[in-house]
Amino acid sequence: ASILTGCRGVQKSPPAPAAEPPPPVVPATMEDAIAAEQNKDWATAESALQELSGSQQLEIRRRALAMLGLLEQKLGNLPQARTSLEAAVAAYPVAALGTDGSGYPEVASVLQFHLLEVEETQADFLSATSTAIRMINTDPASPSAISAVIRLPFLEASAGGRASFPAAFEALMQ
Repeated sequence: ASILTGCRGVQKSPPAPAAEPPPPVVPATMEDAIAAEQNKDWATAESALQELSGSQQLEIRRRALAMLGLLEQKLGNLPQARTSLEAAVAAYPVAALGTDGSGYPEVASVLQFHLLEVEETQADFLSATSTAIRMINTDPASPSAISAVIRLPFLEASAGGRASFPAAFEALMQ
């Protein structure tokens, strides 16, 4: 006798219905990213900003890179923040200031300052020193550059050892 003899009349259940196709992917907008960040939906904001950072439209790409770098810095994703901020700094060059007033010096200066903070937090004092000097040389009157002037002796000392601190401080005071 077989164990399966009692199962002869059992019917098989019907196959499961096919899964519905996913909804079509709608490209993200800056408004979506801003709303997600305001609602502290970090994953959605980051995803939208990553998508937008590849936009063919320069203004959208610039804003997305800047917002993405700042968001990643806020979340403590420092390697990603650094990459995004470096790209954002390149997208908002201070040198793009033309005699016609085009460009965004205040944005470029703030982005450089955040990049300096990330480099300093990562203990990459050589890069932070370079960023600080670049800030001071390109937009010396900006609040970010003034802060960089104050930080420069510490950065130089941290990059090259304590022996360079007096020289860096003396250069600052000139």
